[in-house]
Amino acid sequence: MKYRMNIVLAAVLVILAGLVWNMTKNVNSPKAAVSIPLASIQAPQAPKIEVLIVPAPQPDRATPSVVQRPVTATASAPMADGATSHIAQPGETVTSLATDLLGKDTKTNRDAIINANSSLKADPDKLLAGSAYRIPSAAEVRDAKVAPSAIAPEAASIATPAKQGASAAPTPELKYTAAPGDTVTKMAQAFLGSDDKTQQDAIINANASLKADPDHVVVGKAYLIPAPDGLSAAPAPAPASPRPTTQPDSDQVLLAGAPRSLRYTARPGDSVTTLAIQLLGGDTQETRDAIINNNPSLKRDPDRVVAGRTYWIPAPTAAPVSPR
Repeated sequence: MKYRMNIVLAAVLVILAGLVWNMTKNVNSPKAAVSIPLASIQAPQAPKIEVLIVPAPQPDRATPSVVQRPVTATASAPMADGATSHIAQPGETVTSLATDLLGKDTKTNRDAIINANSSLKADPDKLLAGSAYRIPSAAEVRDAKVAPSAIAPEAASIATPAKQGASAAPTPELKYTAAPGDTVTKMAQAFLGSDDKTQQDAIINANASLKADPDHVVVGKAYLIPAPDGLSAAPAPAPASPRPTTQPDSDQVLLAGAPRSLRYTARPGDSVTTLAIQLLGGDTQETRDAIINNNPSLKRDPDRVVAGRTYWIPAPTAAPVSPR
């Protein structure tokens, strides 16, 4: 019995010793660290802010900043003398003014507007937008119709020429470039139809260099040829020999009727018709064609004779008289 008690006591002591040893081991050993992956730890995220950059509006450089003023009723205002003061609008011309303000595009209406404005007399094709122009009254236009300067070309072609003193039209100013062999006598004969003293004096008095020395005509120099009654055809040249034995010189070529042209500076109101009447003696298809064919700009547009521009006027030549 005593032996059993000793065994139980020994067993209890062994168990107690094991418990004490286990407790001591747990106290002395470090505690196991808890491993937490860093990737699983996320810092708090700031709220997401989106910035939208809008470019400032840029002016359209391709489009000009010119504002065209529309045509309005205020562009025209009555004047004290019955005429109208009109502010020209972009795109307007003398033709459109005659149509819109005088009721019809006619030469009389256009000439009335041109003659009422000095700037248009210098250049009828230069109508400046924004400038004021005088539009004549209906009474002025009617008076212009019966004035000698406003006679239609058709009427002028059948009217009898007459010198009317101060009311006569100014003498056309033509210039001729002298060729080899030219003299005052030859120029008077070729252009004015006669080499008498009156015609020679007319050429001499129109050129200062010829006043100083009428016998010195310089080749290549321009001379003024006054033609108050228009150009006259020179007499028909004598027929050339059918078998020339030598080469003709410059003088012989001129005597044989070499073509001559004169330069004419157009004035306001001029047209191919008026030039044919005033310079070549009549408004015929032949005289009009002679003027048109000598000027490339008139070939493109025969109805547009620009004031201040130089045109070539062919000198008329008489056709040979056929034997009877």
